[in-house]
Amino acid sequence: MKLLLVIISTISLGAISYGKDIGVCKCIGYVIDKDGLDEEDRIEADSEEFMSVTCDKEGIEECKLFCMEVIPQATRDLDLDFQPEGLAVTLGQFICELLETRKFSGYRTALFASACGKEIDTGLRSKETLCCDYGKRC
Repeated sequence: MKLLLVIISTISLGAISYGKDIGVCKCIGYVIDKDGLDEEDRIEADSEEFMSVTCDKEGIEECKLFCMEVIPQATRDLDLDFQPEGLAVTLGQFICELLETRKFSGYRTALFASACGKEIDTGLRSKETLCCDYGKRC
């Protein structure tokens, strides 16, 4: 997955529009439960920039569509048991390692697009729930 992120970040998908604010589009995740989102539930593998977008309705939508296309392809539709290219562990274990200070169970992974200070829910969720015990998948 990291290899794919590096490849994506090197592709110029920039949206250049004179006179408009330009922001960076990132695809991030959250582990979510029935209580909603908390900042501590945020999953961000690295700070790689994916693409530039205009900070208007069209740019935010472009970011959302980008994340909805790229991340499911790289993760087999957010399959927590899948081992993406470039990772030595499954997606679920990778997420648990990123959230190593947490212990939880019954959460789903949700995909969000982040650009221009806004986070947009793509509506995509993992099929399986995730259980993590301080960096280890249970």
